[in-house]
Amino acid sequence: MGKTIVFQVRDETGNGWGIMTKPITPLLIALMTGISCSSLFPIPDTPVLLALVSLLPIILLISLKTRHPILSPLLLLSFFLAGILGMNMYLYPYTGKDHIKLFDLSEKVTIEGMICDNPQVSPDRTELIVSASRVLRNGEYLPVSGRLLIAFS
Repeated sequence: MGKTIVFQVRDETGNGWGIMTKPITPLLIALMTGISCSSLFPIPDTPVLLALVSLLPIILLISLKTRHPILSPLLLLSFFLAGILGMNMYLYPYTGKDHIKLFDLSEKVTIEGMICDNPQVSPDRTELIVSASRVLRNGEYLPVSGRLLIAFS
């Protein structure tokens, strides 16, 4: 069978290290804390990713050699960082350099694309979701990507 993961924590007296009986709970708390911190504060991806990439080989090396007391805090930190990265992917999705939201649409432009979904018709307005394919600006067609919500009365 597989290798059992053992987490070590201080016992009630604080004198020694005991074995954590439910290791999933602190890991999930660390993950949820990372998600919460990322949603409350804008944390850039690059330093978090560098810290996580450098932390995971250290955890692997420590866990292969011995059950060192530093292993539990490092695992908690890695789950915290993974929570930050996971939430950042949701809050700030990667968009290409040709995404429609990066264009300056303050002046009049023509956007070409396809309707993605059935129009939502209500008594006061109609909404369309359009997948943009290109923009006509100053007589020149520029390729774009992304979706637009267009509402008109």
